[in-house]
Formats: sequence, C-alpha cells, structure tokens
Amino acid sequence: MVLFKKKEDKKEKTRAEKIAEALIDKVGKEKVDDEATKLYFQGVRDFDEQMEILAKKYGVEIS
Repeated sequence: MVLFKKKEDKKEKTRAEKIAEALIDKVGKEKVDDEATKLYFQGVRDFDEQMEILAKKYGVEIS
C-alpha cells in the first residue's frame, strides 16, 4: 500500500516567480527582499502583486 506518492512532474514556475528571478538578477536579492518587505508593511500582502509592482518599478518585463 502506497501512502505517499513521490512527485515526479516538474511544476512550471509562476509569473511572479519568473519576475522575482529577473529582479534578483537585475538588482540583487537583498534589494528585492527590502522592497518586498516595504510593500508588505504598506499593506500589499500578495506575493504576485508585490512582484508586479516591483517589475514595473525596475522595468522588468516577463512574457
């Protein structure tokens, strides 16, 4: 009897994850963390929304 099945399929990255990677490459991890933290304390709790705002701010475009 199998209780837990090992996940074999790779999950596709979300748009927000792709934006986060591009932002980290462009401005650095610490800067992205700081900016996301500021947005969090300004009331933007959603990760996807935070990444969209930061993408516009730093001119990062993901298709």
